[in-house]
Amino acid sequence: MSSSSRVLHSYKRGQQGPVLSIVWSVAALGFAGAALTQTNAVGTVTYAVVALACFVLAVRAVRSCVIIQTEDRIVVRQSQWTYRLPKQRVRRFTVESGALRYFQHGRWFLVAELANGELRAFKEFNGPMTDASVQDLNDVAAALNTAWHLD
Repeated sequence: MSSSSRVLHSYKRGQQGPVLSIVWSVAALGFAGAALTQTNAVGTVTYAVVALACFVLAVRAVRSCVIIQTEDRIVVRQSQWTYRLPKQRVRRFTVESGALRYFQHGRWFLVAELANGELRAFKEFNGPMTDASVQDLNDVAAALNTAWHLD
């Protein structure tokens, strides 16, 4: 491992990852069982492909809600995607509040303020609207900022 890929911080939050991994695993097993009971090749292949897709989603769910900061970039793993952000594009990390999805109560979440002024919200890395939660996320943002010598 080169010095530029040394992990400075790693944070994991939320319970949604384990719950989603169980849901996707059960779905994968169900579709795999359905693939085994099919009498024609098209049905077998169709169910097998869906089972494989569910398995991939289960693995991604287990690895979601994680932030890994190295000396030159930050990697944020969400359930549907992984976002990589180079150090030079980040001005600082902050905490904001808002709804995560439509018709949902507000929560605190981590935000990266980019060098061009845009905000990149990491909404799966969140906490409830409590003083303890905002303090915890502020501590994460402060540690990320300190490690990269940001404001």
